[in-house]
Amino acid sequence: MSMHKPVLAIAVVLVFGAGTAVAETPSLGKPITDVDITAWNIDVLPDGTGLPPGSGTAKMGAPIYAQKCALCHGEKGVEPAPGFLPMVGPSKFDRIDTMKTIPYYKYATTLFDVMRRSMPYPMPKTLTNDELYALSAYILALNKIIGEEEVMDAKSLPQVNMPNRDNFIVWDQDKIDYQPIPSPGPPMR
Repeated sequence: MSMHKPVLAIAVVLVFGAGTAVAETPSLGKPITDVDITAWNIDVLPDGTGLPPGSGTAKMGAPIYAQKCALCHGEKGVEPAPGFLPMVGPSKFDRIDTMKTIPYYKYATTLFDVMRRSMPYPMPKTLTNDELYALSAYILALNKIIGEEEVMDAKSLPQVNMPNRDNFIVWDQDKIDYQPIPSPGPPMR
């Protein structure tokens, strides 16, 4: 028997088999639903878009902070554990090396968004909406950005005027005057 016939037979099977395999692709996965999207769509925008219902005050947030945050970020937001940032920081950012803590944020909604996504470590997304608003109020009050009695919710949180709000510079690539860096010459041997 010639060696060409088995090779030809295998080639025919592979060509026709590949066509059949493509035509009969498995139905993996399922269509995504609005409920699926809602569970992952938790971003909060500066204007408050995406903030959930709920509310809280600094007084409500103090015991939550003591139980769920102080171990890493320090009691009352200062003297954190190694590798963690404090929650209380300077309200004036006049030097590049000033520590970037909560008052550095341009919007108070950023605090809520960060906590909602990643806190408490190592069990993110376990805080309720009311706990998140209370913690936001507590941390903002620790930094003397709001009063202890102020209620934070989807309407009031975006209205908080952060101390560094007007100090951010929007980089406009079109206004940069690029100067070419001179070539150092050919590589040395």
